[in-house]
Order: sequence, then structure tokens, then C-alpha cells
Amino acid sequence: MAANENQVSAITSLNPSLDSNDFLVQNPERPAYFTMGGTLEAPLLYQSDESNIAYFKMSPSYVGNPYGNTNSTATSTAGQVSYAPAWSACDLYEVIQNWINSWSLKQKIKFKAAKEMLKAILSDKEKELFGDLIDSIENETSACSNSSLVLPVLTTTIGGGLLEAFALGGQKVSVDTYGINNVTTPDSPFTLGEAVGISSAAFVSQFNPYTPLQVLNPRENYFGIVEGEQEGLQHQLGDGGNLENTGLVTLIRDGVRKAISFVNTREAIVNVSTVDLCDESVYEKASDEEIYEWGIDQIANLFGYSKELSSGWYMYNQIFRKEQYHDFLCKAQTLASEGKPVVIADSYEIIDNSFWGTTSSVIKADIVWIVNQKCTDFESLLPSETQQALNTSDFPDYPYYPTMLTNDNQVTTMTKSQINLLAAQTQYAVSQNIEYITNFLGL
Repeated sequence: MAANENQVSAITSLNPSLDSNDFLVQNPERPAYFTMGGTLEAPLLYQSDESNIAYFKMSPSYVGNPYGNTNSTATSTAGQVSYAPAWSACDLYEVIQNWINSWSLKQKIKFKAAKEMLKAILSDKEKELFGDLIDSIENETSACSNSSLVLPVLTTTIGGGLLEAFALGGQKVSVDTYGINNVTTPDSPFTLGEAVGISSAAFVSQFNPYTPLQVLNPRENYFGIVEGEQEGLQHQLGDGGNLENTGLVTLIRDGVRKAISFVNTREAIVNVSTVDLCDESVYEKASDEEIYEWGIDQIANLFGYSKELSSGWYMYNQIFRKEQYHDFLCKAQTLASEGKPVVIADSYEIIDNSFWGTTSSVIKADIVWIVNQKCTDFESLLPSETQQALNTSDFPDYPYYPTMLTNDNQVTTMTKSQINLLAAQTQYAVSQNIEYITNFLGL
């Protein structure tokens, strides 16, 4: 994929083996800047944590990480991070042996040949790390007995810049003072389908601690962009929502000061009959976790209300003052209880966040929130048969759909009707508030 035909021409002129007809380009009549968020996680067989997790930007033109690890200063462009093994060497020994056994059975090849096949698909860096471990497996039933077979802590460089999208996946990169001058050819170009898959792979952080399940995670060879030669490691790549679900933090870090955030959530704001969120005294009595539960997690964590989740690192995402969330909750609850679209526009003070590198020297950001909540004003306008269908299994818990398992026997699939109805409700919310939105943003 590429941003436009000019970029395609530039790429194919330098890479004559590529065919311009194979590229997908953006529609020139749509906004020029399009990006999808991902999470750069640990290399295969290693463990992600808050010291090494990083944002992964994907666009038709460029992909990668311009910042370094998130736990750095705003001026950092590249940095070294370390990864600890996800499992012990003996646990890994057993996993590798099972892989070899399954290949030996399926391919009907000798055990020794299966080991050579396993090493053949590893990068040079992975051979250096795991080659001795593979060689030490003597037969289909051998057990781990060599205590010296310990996977080392892995230190590498991430960040430093972006790479043209088609070239992601190469084994090595060469960088000089003018930038990238050579990348080894990847086995296949990075595609739009892979970017979409990565940006939807919420399961990656949940599978990351469990080595056998890591093989199900999207993976690409990745290297930091630093001067000299750098060899790639096969990093796991997951949904950007594992790190921060709205995408606002990276936009603000990149200098955006006006944004519209479409928040599709599976959570209803607490009913006013349970807690009146416009009563300031309830916040004085409640714990942070209670306040978190009253609202919407992907917004609450930006104001410092979060809890540790198995699927992400939301507890590091506060960029706005806590007390401003109280006003958001009051407005959101009021609109939802009246059956109106939850559309809220406000200016928010930005605070220092060393994990992301945001700074309070930037005074504020103007945000319009468009949040899917039950909207009886919209539902009353639907055809009668559609209104009746909302109470059936065709639209379970509409409009609160989870990322996975919305429908029976479907891991991530939603029906066309479910998607179209959500889109129609969002369109209604915007059309009913278009003057409010444009006046606030000065459009």
C-alpha cells in the first residue's frame, strides 16, 4: 500500500522488482492523512511489560515507531529496551519439541530434518538465541536436563523513525546520516489487510505471557531506525487499544490540538437512579475504581481512572486532570437518560505524562466525544420491524458490542445489519449536533 500514485512511482523506480499494479493507494478525495494504531510487543518467546511496550503506527505511506519506548521523554526518538523470557528454558524446550514432533508427523520427515526445518525459518538473531536449544533435543521423547540452556534477557533498539510500509518485514536495515539507505527485501510486502488485522488483534496482550499461544499472534520483523546496521527481530504486533484505545494520546503527542473521538463501547454509563453523576459529593466519597466503573474505560483512563487489565496498560494513560472527568460523566449521563445522542465538546488541560511523553507546557486540547449509548430518540425513528428486532438475538445488547464474541460461534465477526445500524446511529448523532461540533472546533 502507498499514500498516492507519486509514492508508488518513487518506490517502483528504486525497486524494479515491484509492480505498481500491486499497490493499493488512498482515495485522493478523502483526507490525506490516515493512520491505524498498533502495539509493538515483545519478540516471539519474550514478555511485554510497561518498560518495553511501545506504540506502532501504521499508515499507507509509513509504518513503525517514531518515539522509542513509551516510557521515555517527549524528545526521545529511539531507545534501548529489554525483554525477559516468557518461560523458562525447560518449558521452552518442551514447546519446541512439540513443534518438531508435529512437523515430523505431518511432513513425514525424519526428526533431525524437522529440527533443521525449524532453524531454517528463524532469523539469524533467533538462530543465535535458540539454535543450541533446538540442537540439544536428541529425540521425540528427550527431556530438558541441561540447566545451562537459559534464554538470555534480550536487549534491542526500538523507535527512531518510520519505514515505507511495503518494506516492513525485512531482516536487516542500513541507516546513514541521511536516513535509511537499504532494507533487505521482506518475504512479502506489508499489506492493508495485515495492518487491519494487527489493529484488531486485541488478543495479543492476553496471549503474550503464554509462549504456545504466541504463535497465534501477528508477527513481523522489526528494527529500530538508528545509524549503522540493525538486524530485525520477529516482534508480536497487537491492537493499539491494548495500549490506549482512543488514539488521542498519540495525536496530542504529535501536536494535534483539536480532535473528534468516536467512542464505540460495550459499556453503558451508570443509570442516574443508581448514582447521580451530576452530584459532586459522590466523587468525594467514591474510590477511583468505583468512578472508573461508572463510566467508560477507554475515556476514564485518560483522566487517571483505571484498573490493571489483563489486556493492556491503561493505568499509564492519564493526560487530563481527574476533576474534568466528573463534568464529562455528568453531561454524558444527562444526555443518555434523556434518550439523546451523547455528544460532548470541551477543552481539557494536558498534564505531564512521562510514560507517553506529553507535557503540561501545551495548555489544552479541544475534544469532541461522540459516544455510542442507548439513544431512544434514534430508535424511535427506525422502521417498526427494526425496532422489534432490537429485542432479539439479532442485535444482542445493542448498541453495546464487545470486540470479540458478539455472536455465537463467531470470534470477531459482526453481521452487516449490526454494523449498519451502529453506523446509522453515529450518523444520526453527528447530524443532530453538526452546528454544535463545527462551532466548537471553529470549522
